[in-house]
Amino acid sequence: MNASRFRGTLLGLACGDALGAPAQHLSGEEVRRTWGILQDMVGTDRAAAGEWSSRSITVFAAVQGILSDPYDPVRGIGTRLLRVAEGRADLDKTTRAALRGYHGDWPRAAKATPLALGGQGTGSGSLGRVVAVSLAYGETERMLSSAARVSAITHWDTAVESCCGALALCLHSALRGRDARQALRTASARARAWASSRNPSEDTPGCQPLRQSLWLPLSRLADISYRDLLPSGAAASASDCLLSALWCWLHGDNAEETIVLAANLGGDAATVASLAGALAGATYGAESLPERWLSVLMHRRELERAAEQLFALRCFLNPVQQAAESA
Repeated sequence: MNASRFRGTLLGLACGDALGAPAQHLSGEEVRRTWGILQDMVGTDRAAAGEWSSRSITVFAAVQGILSDPYDPVRGIGTRLLRVAEGRADLDKTTRAALRGYHGDWPRAAKATPLALGGQGTGSGSLGRVVAVSLAYGETERMLSSAARVSAITHWDTAVESCCGALALCLHSALRGRDARQALRTASARARAWASSRNPSEDTPGCQPLRQSLWLPLSRLADISYRDLLPSGAAASASDCLLSALWCWLHGDNAEETIVLAANLGGDAATVASLAGALAGATYGAESLPERWLSVLMHRRELERAAEQLFALRCFLNPVQQAAESA
């Protein structure tokens, strides 16, 4: 494990977000008609080329919250989410509802949202925050429990918690140098076993170990076709976004190809491309990302600095493990 993979993870996430944002809510056919292949960052009437959306902004808030108190980051992350949410029209509805309902108790706010009460809080808005958790914590159980708690700040749903665990374990394996196929095989088996043992707690909803919309497609990901991924035109569930990002990671030959595949899906393109970008950056390192993207990416230095801080935190929290992995 090295610092380049940490930088690559955050930079890849932001590059995917910025590249995919113009294709958000378009169908794959509309993306093709507009750009042919969307492979360069372009501006829109809402954002300049290389600008982050709320997806990267909330991830950066999670990074800052973890760095402020790595032993119990929930309050720090929640406080920063409240700050960055002001005036953000592109914030996902589940996160927005939980933030509006917050009155001093994060789990209560998430549980009380109409989406959670109606069993519809399955959106993908908390998945990006798991990227920050995966970088900070090297010990597996601590990483998984932290991912569940950080997700539940806004998303009180068993399927979302399952997705967060699967994503965290994939990133965990990629950061340790496994390629996408090896990492996915290891992570999916471990995630399923972990989900089977997860019960609700005061601050997490627990997992759904038998939810076929995640576990069955995950085991057959290599056999799914590109055209059968993420439904186009609307925001998708956490499982749709995660499976699409993992497919692009598995089938892309390098970081650029992985992110381009994800951005050109349309639908929830920015979310899928940001997750695929984080996975690709963790696998291939910061040097694998095209300079033509990085040169226009906003707040690049802040991301690189945050990645270095998370790498230092990981070494501090897990000195023996880090020394073994770096040997």
